[in-house]
Amino acid sequence: MEPLTASERRRAAPPPAEVHRPAPRATKPMEPNIYAKVGMARKWAMDQRIPGLETDEAYYDMLQDRYGVRSLKLVPKAKQAEVFAHFVALGYGAGRSQPSSDAWARSPLWLKARCIWHALAAAGEVRNNTDDALLAYVKRQTGVDHWRWLNAYQCHRIIEALKKWAARKNVPLNVDG
Repeated sequence: MEPLTASERRRAAPPPAEVHRPAPRATKPMEPNIYAKVGMARKWAMDQRIPGLETDEAYYDMLQDRYGVRSLKLVPKAKQAEVFAHFVALGYGAGRSQPSSDAWARSPLWLKARCIWHALAAAGEVRNNTDDALLAYVKRQTGVDHWRWLNAYQCHRIIEALKKWAARKNVPLNVDG
């Protein structure tokens, strides 16, 4: 009998066994684990000086009193959410909201620029005494469309330019600095 060629050997070989691959798992959105959430709440409680939770030792004592253990990892899984709920009941997470989109309008630098702008308008140097007019001036001076996108250097440059304008025109300013 003659030896088989490579292609004949491949045809004669038994088919390879099926490779078992596990079915893809459905992924759920990632949620911060309970240890991270309790850790943040615990730091908040210490920062706020919540009575009974001012120190790490006080936190461990609370776990010991409620669950009989001194570590969150030793608290039964079913009860770990209760630990976080305890911090929520103490006020953790309350009052947290997104910063308002007009927070720039309360910034001290904006208020200072606005004060100088109004002083210039009262002296007759500015025709349009509005925030929109001041924003147009800011855009003309910096090339940036809005005050909220200025960095600190640009804000100070605008304020200094307004102060120099007021000094040239002898406009009294009630602004410190």
